[in-house]
Amino acid sequence: MITSKAARHIYLVLLLNLLLCLGAPKAEAAGTIANIDGTWDSKYGVIELKMEGQTKKGEAIVSGSYISGSNVAPIIWGRLENSVLKIEYYMKWQPLWGYAEFILDGNQGVMRGKYFQTGQSGEWILNRRGGGPIKSRSDLRTIANPATDRAPRIFSVEGKWDSTFGEVNLKGTSLAVVKQLNGSFTRPDGKVAKITFGSFMRQPGGGILKINYECPWNKSKGTAQFRPDQYMGGRMLVGVYNEGGKTGPWMLCRPADYKF
Repeated sequence: MITSKAARHIYLVLLLNLLLCLGAPKAEAAGTIANIDGTWDSKYGVIELKMEGQTKKGEAIVSGSYISGSNVAPIIWGRLENSVLKIEYYMKWQPLWGYAEFILDGNQGVMRGKYFQTGQSGEWILNRRGGGPIKSRSDLRTIANPATDRAPRIFSVEGKWDSTFGEVNLKGTSLAVVKQLNGSFTRPDGKVAKITFGSFMRQPGGGILKINYECPWNKSKGTAQFRPDQYMGGRMLVGVYNEGGKTGPWMLCRPADYKF
């Protein structure tokens, strides 16, 4: 087949463009994210936020702390995506884990949302200190494997827990489907109670922990049952104890530095 000079020229141009496309790396468009770095005031205290980078999906990775009076709760996990901020924070002084979601109004420098703590919730409004509209930024580095993640829904219960009545330590004694345990809990005054028996049964939504314990200081015995918090999963177990017919709440919280 005879090809005209013009046709050959068009063919060479198309071939050259194809080779350039195959050989050159694709440029990634720089995404812009609202810059929420800084101090935010609220009726519950102060929130300090810092944007550490972004995930592969483009979410901003957020850290910081929630300050209530003289108490400081670290923000263990935080993400900002499409003007929605989600955080998990740990109030060791209670002890209690909390979860909150906010929607950013960038023009007003306000975030409006709700907190969720052990089945309780309420309105939480953050106001950017200094006011004014929120600027954007596009310089966040992408972090392939962020050090923080959401509270897990599948977890084990062995190890250390902060709790309403002092530090709890649990040790597995079997590898059965329903895991058996024992351990102890130590009150702030140093007195130690023995956890004589425990069981943990995993379920699709987490798991149920049951324990029997003995308190040598008053020779009493009791039982308790715990379930994962709706929002905090394996970071916080919400429970009720029964000691001779007397009942009350008992929270188990993983320390802020606990690695799953």
